[in-house]
Amino acid sequence: MEKLRAAGVDAFSVPLDVTDDGSVAAAVELIGRLDVLVNNAGVDGGLPSDTSTVDLAAVRNAVETNVFGVIRVTNAMLPLLRRSTSPRIVNMSSHAGSVTQQVDSDDEVATSPLTAAYGPSKTFLNAVTVQYAKKLPDFRVNAGCPGYCATDFNGFRGVRAAEQGGGDRHPARDPARRRPHRRLLRRRRPGALVSQPTSSSSSRARTDRAGSSAPKVCHRARARPRCRRAAARFS
Repeated sequence: MEKLRAAGVDAFSVPLDVTDDGSVAAAVELIGRLDVLVNNAGVDGGLPSDTSTVDLAAVRNAVETNVFGVIRVTNAMLPLLRRSTSPRIVNMSSHAGSVTQQVDSDDEVATSPLTAAYGPSKTFLNAVTVQYAKKLPDFRVNAGCPGYCATDFNGFRGVRAAEQGGGDRHPARDPARRRPHRRLLRRRRPGALVSQPTSSSSSRARTDRAGSSAPKVCHRARARPRCRRAAARFS
């Protein structure tokens, strides 16, 4: 926060518990205005965890924060976002939630330790993001995976710096991108951001009428042929 203020940004913090209706309502009153909502709160639910032995309380806790928390905060913030000229929602997801990657034997996600609570909660979140994108065609709604970044979430064991997770040009904050990115953004390797469509056909048609070119892979990325085929299946 101090760094932002030193850079001239009018930054301030707001107490917020995404699992508590009262806390979220109080945050809405304090904020008053909102253009971009980044749903970044999350818990790991215990890693690794075996589906056959997992404690259901851990699964409930992961879903309560990683999914229900996103829905609770997003719905509460919608009145503020609707007053914005360019409302945007970014849900921080994970490639651990990608069903395509989970079943691909060549993908690192398929060979990673089991995450009986965390991974499924992110799959749930990806589906919820699609629903919001369909319901809010005038919003830019995306889900993104920044990669395994060193933060307090993982005890700073990540192999990427937190700054790398956002990249130097992110569609959520880049004013030059005047169209919805319409993608599930995920990191495949350092410097490569691969994406899959998440928006409704009505949003896509509106963008095409505005004269925008077809969606491209974002920021220095080239999807592998398999990724492009997967993206095509979800188009």
